Amino acid sequence: MYKFNKNKVNIFYEKGTKDICPIVPRRYTLTHSDKTGDLFITIGSNFATQNIDLKQRDEVLAKWAHINDKYIFCVYVLVDNENLKNSAEKRNKIFREELPLAIKGLAYADKELFINYPYLNSSPIYVYFHSTREDLNRIEFSGHFYDFIKCH
Repeated sequence: MYKFNKNKVNIFYEKGTKDICPIVPRRYTLTHSDKTGDLFITIGSNFATQNIDLKQRDEVLAKWAHINDKYIFCVYVLVDNENLKNSAEKRNKIFREELPLAIKGLAYADKELFINYPYLNSSPIYVYFHSTREDLNRIEFSGHFYDFIKCH
């Protein structure tokens, strides 16, 4: 696992999205370089599907949701699908190991949002592991943003 390095975080805002608004809809597309360890994070009202490697499918997608007057942060990873079945356990292991780094990267990329809306620091984070296998298809609570932000 790479150690978090803020100098390796590359942030892009799509047209119409600013560093402090809107909260909803606000979607994140995180891709990375295995060679350099760089994280590439696009923030916008839609996922940056043009940045997704359709063969690898190792991106991390995330979005804010407003439910019952509270904000929650939803993270989505594709453990496997019809084209990736043979690597489900390996991909699951990698996602589980690398997700803390990804969440730290997302929090760092949107630090101005957290400064302007400090209540978002206590938002719960849920990770949706999508898989064709029942044992790997699940939703997990991963903590709150303050668990990750304090590490910058």
